[in-house]
Amino acid sequence: MLLTAILVVIVLALIYHFVTEKKQILEWKETRVQPMAAIPEKKTQEEIIKESKELQLKADKKQ
Repeated sequence: MLLTAILVVIVLALIYHFVTEKKQILEWKETRVQPMAAIPEKKTQEEIIKESKELQLKADKKQ
């Protein structure tokens, strides 16, 4: 009887362990994907040139 109770507790502990581990893995995968969604869109050459000119004008004004 005592042996059966010990085995049941061990089985329940193992089930709990693997269920929580699976949840942690899923959460880790979700958090790993989120930064990838923050990648900015590709800019055209005209946009890049315009932004660099604006930054250069700001730098020239500071000097």
